[in-house]
Amino acid sequence: MNTIYNPHMGRKLTRPRPPQGEHLMRLREAAGLSQREVARLIGEPPQNVAFWEQAEKPPRGDVLPRLAWALGVRIEDLLNVGALPARPSGPAGKLRKA
Repeated sequence: MNTIYNPHMGRKLTRPRPPQGEHLMRLREAAGLSQREVARLIGEPPQNVAFWEQAEKPPRGDVLPRLAWALGVRIEDLLNVGALPARPSGPAGKLRKA
């Protein structure tokens, strides 16, 4: 058995991540989910989630509602790469009160 290879360690990207993939990755990380967890929640293979995070285009239209639900955002937030998702309404923290 090769002790250097760790199957849980992803491959390093050889090219920069496109804006759409970067946006999706940041939303996933903000939700505190791994690629495997997202895949399980939306009923897709983990390879698809990894591909979407490296792709220039958003996921298929039939996946968007499930993906938005899993990440806790709106579909518009998934597709709008240039903007941050809307903050949930609730009590204002110290920084927002200032």
